[in-house]
Amino acid sequence: GLFLLWSFPLFGQIKMMPLGDSITLGDKSSTFEGYRKNLYTLLTNDGISVDFVGTLTDGTGTLPDKNHEGHGGFKADQLLAGLSTYLGAVSSEKVVFLHIGTNDIGNGETAAATITEIEGIIDGIKNHDTNIEIFMATLVPADTTFDGEITNLNALIVDLVSAKRALGYKVFLVDQNQAFKSNANWATQLMFDGVHPNDAGYDLMASTWFQAFMANSQYSTNNFVD
Repeated sequence: GLFLLWSFPLFGQIKMMPLGDSITLGDKSSTFEGYRKNLYTLLTNDGISVDFVGTLTDGTGTLPDKNHEGHGGFKADQLLAGLSTYLGAVSSEKVVFLHIGTNDIGNGETAAATITEIEGIIDGIKNHDTNIEIFMATLVPADTTFDGEITNLNALIVDLVSAKRALGYKVFLVDQNQAFKSNANWATQLMFDGVHPNDAGYDLMASTWFQAFMANSQYSTNNFVD
């Protein structure tokens, strides 16, 4: 087909919600912008007009759009409880980047219990607007005793995304865990405190989100071919 010749952005501003806990907030990054800073840069540099949305604003660095929905300390059930409020605070969100469950596992909850709450979040987003694209992350690893249960939860996340996709959900798996663990020295090179990434880890998260977005989103410049 012909490439479209007019300039980006074709869709106007794309409202994107970073949704999750302190890792979405960017806790322990040098500017409290976490992955959001580099994700914004990667998308913008690719010609995509980004509008990060959310009821929270954090960051002391150069990220020009600090809105997000990363609630420090939140477990999946807490995020689920506030979900309708967060989604209702913005109109016409197009994309959600979701990373949640670390605090559940860290507080001794099982993967089986946590995946039910994550499913509730995915269902809640779809029920709010069936057209929202959900980028569902596997959890980044933790250099702690509960990393085994994070691995268990991630296996359930993979299965959940497959099941929802089979039902027609616009949900895409983003394997953040594999991105980290492909580096044998992830625990020392990519983590700040065993649970939160450091700046290098957050940058890796950003590129992993970006690659998944570019490969799957209808708003990706990769998919602007007629």
